[in-house]
Amino acid sequence: MEVIDALTFLGETIYWKQPAEELIKRMDKNKIDMAIATPPPPGPDYSEANRRVYEAVKKYPDRIIGFFRVNPHYKEKALAEAETAVKDWGFKGFKMDPTNEAFGLTPRTAEDVMELARKLKVPVYFHTGDSIFCPPVRVEQIARLYPKVTVMMHASTETAVMAMRQMNIVLATGPLGRPMPLDAASERFDTKRLVFSTRAPIGFPELELRIVELSTLDEDTKHRIMSENIKRILKI
Repeated sequence: MEVIDALTFLGETIYWKQPAEELIKRMDKNKIDMAIATPPPPGPDYSEANRRVYEAVKKYPDRIIGFFRVNPHYKEKALAEAETAVKDWGFKGFKMDPTNEAFGLTPRTAEDVMELARKLKVPVYFHTGDSIFCPPVRVEQIARLYPKVTVMMHASTETAVMAMRQMNIVLATGPLGRPMPLDAASERFDTKRLVFSTRAPIGFPELELRIVELSTLDEDTKHRIMSENIKRILKI
């Protein structure tokens, strides 16, 4: 079964580092074919960190997919770099992290990034689940305002209800907050909008793969979650 990880971190923080070679090694060990990679926090300026992801994408084009990490505090500079990343570097989406970039998520603070995502037809992945800066209900509000933009966030019992209401929300499995039981996923919302992720190296691919394997989901649903859904969303 093909496996695409919908969120990993590539680069260096004050806590750990995961260069491209380490990510590829981890993927090979766990038979993960491709992975979305984005810089880890803290920034605040991610220009160089995003470029490292670009270098990894160039080196491993069949294994690593770039998501540009946008800090809206940098305004025009961040937006110009984000547009370049999609148009010239081949990045497939944006990552926003209100918790680590310290901005309250509102329609106003997300407006410029969402408008750019709408223009470029790429998804926006929001970090949610552990902060007052980005409660999931705010993500749902923004998804409602931009129905043509795919909005991604962590899968939980709470966000599954939101995904039932808002058809452009895509949920990602993985370690954060209170995960949604996968066995109940098909009863809660359309599993064509559920993707597999590990958040490596924060999360452990070995564990996340095992969770899917041991679930009672049928094989077709597992196949969609592990690769087909994200391939359709990213048009790859």
